[in-house]
Amino acid sequence: MVVNGGIDTVQKAQNHLQYADGVMIGRAFWNAPWLIRDMHNALGFQPQQTNHDDILYAYQDYCARMLTQGANLHWLIRPILGLFHGFPGSKKWKSYLVTEAPKRKNDIRVLSEARTLINYVSENRS
Repeated sequence: MVVNGGIDTVQKAQNHLQYADGVMIGRAFWNAPWLIRDMHNALGFQPQQTNHDDILYAYQDYCARMLTQGANLHWLIRPILGLFHGFPGSKKWKSYLVTEAPKRKNDIRVLSEARTLINYVSENRS
């Protein structure tokens, strides 16, 4: 049996896994993608050592490649809108991205500029 719906924290997933074979998580990952890492680490998989900026830098590289293939930045930013969910400046981050990406559809600098709005210091990079 797999449980689906309303699972938006590691604790809820762990509680369900006491009696279920698995859990399905959808919108929670979309709204707070960092939850994927937290779930991965908490459920006994090999710990992931990345931080928010590592993810952002890797995604910027991906976006740069996609832009050369004709993709539009406006569509590429959607998966990372929640990357800094819960941090001071998160709403400004989202607002800047959704406002600037459509105007500057091929300008990857939009991501770096939006990053300056977040009050977060990355953990030590390994």
